[in-house]
Amino acid sequence: MPNTSTHQQRFPWGTVLGGLLLYLTIQAFFVGLPGISGSSEAREAQVVDTILREGDWVLPLRNGVIPSKPPLYHWIAAAVSYGAGGVSEFSARYTSQLCAAVCLLLVALTTFKFAQATCSYQNLRHPRHAALVAAGALSLTYGFYQMGCQAMVDMTFAMCVWLALGAVALTVNMESASKTPVSELTRTLFWFFCSVAVLARGPLGVVLPIALCGVAGWCTLGLARTIRIFFYPSFGWLAFAIPIVWYYLAYQVGGDAFLDRQLFFENVKRFSGGEFVNSEPWWFYLPSLIRTTFPWGVILLWIFLKSFARPQTLSYPMGLRRIRWLPSILLGVGLLLFSLSSGKRHSYLLPLLPLIAVQLGVEISSLFERGGDRARARASRVGRITEVVLTGTGMMLLFVVGIYGEFGLNAPGYLRDAYMAIPLVISRLSILIVGCGLIAFVGIRRSIPSLLGSVWFVMLILMTGSIAAGMSVKAHLKGFDDMSRAWLATAGESERLAVFKHPFDEYFDPILYYVHRPVTLFPLDAVLSECRPGTVYAAKRSWLNAHEEAFKGDIVRIMTVRERFLAQRDDSARDVVFFRCGTYGRGGQQSESSMLQDAAYHAPRGFESLPKGGIP
Repeated sequence: MPNTSTHQQRFPWGTVLGGLLLYLTIQAFFVGLPGISGSSEAREAQVVDTILREGDWVLPLRNGVIPSKPPLYHWIAAAVSYGAGGVSEFSARYTSQLCAAVCLLLVALTTFKFAQATCSYQNLRHPRHAALVAAGALSLTYGFYQMGCQAMVDMTFAMCVWLALGAVALTVNMESASKTPVSELTRTLFWFFCSVAVLARGPLGVVLPIALCGVAGWCTLGLARTIRIFFYPSFGWLAFAIPIVWYYLAYQVGGDAFLDRQLFFENVKRFSGGEFVNSEPWWFYLPSLIRTTFPWGVILLWIFLKSFARPQTLSYPMGLRRIRWLPSILLGVGLLLFSLSSGKRHSYLLPLLPLIAVQLGVEISSLFERGGDRARARASRVGRITEVVLTGTGMMLLFVVGIYGEFGLNAPGYLRDAYMAIPLVISRLSILIVGCGLIAFVGIRRSIPSLLGSVWFVMLILMTGSIAAGMSVKAHLKGFDDMSRAWLATAGESERLAVFKHPFDEYFDPILYYVHRPVTLFPLDAVLSECRPGTVYAAKRSWLNAHEEAFKGDIVRIMTVRERFLAQRDDSARDVVFFRCGTYGRGGQQSESSMLQDAAYHAPRGFESLPKGGIP
């Protein structure tokens, strides 16, 4: 028989890689189904589209606008999109899922090393299980999973940060770190991945890893030695030539406008606050962390409080006791760093979420190891019940949705829209749920890890289906893809497209993504000088009503479009008007009402236009 102790000290490569392959396969089923409904995704997808259409890899301008983030995500997404035949919701989002898979692997490896360091003196055999629990918990963390479904730079940045942290965690012997010097390989890898992180999110790619590794070194090596390590010359510093060269080339293209946007606004102004910065109070991230990590954050807090009530449960020789809560300490440092900034968003916490998974993996595995056979038997019972309940719930939801689809399509309101938005999600989820039912009721269990693996699989597909369905409903109720098709239907292939908008107005971004054509952007104060024939313009109706007389030329309104959600509420606050401008002659001008009806008739099926009586 194999040595069980030796087996437990080996990293479970087969299980982890198999789980990641399953994770990526499930995402490939669903990630491309929902349409793009938000400006954040649309902006980044536009940049990727620009790279593929125009071949500008240094500073791809989305319709003349300088992108807000460095290009690492866009480069990776452009490569994925090229292999997929063009940019799409699938290629833009699957790039984030690939980066998420790398993060999960790094977290599993880091947890394994951390568990070995903290528990080798306790005669515990849980490092293998700790790695699996950490990776599984992180994959089921709502904030992490939801960002993996977004075509945004955040997951790419989180991957780069964890490549830098993992380079340290995986090459330094934590058990003898206080006596063994940090190798040149460790420093070179750390600085190299920091330089890559700069290409993902700017200077924060250096600041965040230095802050986290600096505090970790302070706790384990002491402050003086940590400072010496950071300032000791390293070949890795040469890697910063990569982002420096890119910044120089991008400056040659964008000039001062590039520096104002990517360096001043995205770093200095977001930190200090000001106009167009989403400033939030200092405590913003506390409820955000609880919400995005539920229930894992609450479970970890309970373990933390219980540990303080019984401080004698663990003792580590050579000062290793203080590193037991090192991931939680680093989480607090990251929260403090982000809380100091005036500009705050939920997605900024993404690089910190794996720290909760690392801590949780070690603590939960320790609890089960100490509980012995009784704890394992209890976990087995809970796992079986959970799997059956989750699978049954999923099947019941599909049955209810199917019944509604058969008999409730005439029902008015949001339920009908919701059902019509997710048929592909439902069909693909049905296949996976049936498969899970077979696993739950027919499968044979050999060990607790296999049981927990099947529970993870059920929870993963339920989370995948629910988030994909929610995103599909949101995109359907927004209807930006139909709005863009309606715009294209009003313009010939030779006509130009143009938009009057404020530089920081992001409402038009999803529409601009779906047209997949170059669009001229005009500032709002350009109405007196810009009014050209051969162009179909778009603008918000409220602004056009206030400035129509200022145009040099006749305005012919072609169509007014509205989001489906706003149309159901009869809310015209964000109506968009498509119009032409030129010298037509007052007598020959077509009425707005007939133009509206004609354009709506030729618009794509499902397009929501305003009433035929015209525009109030």
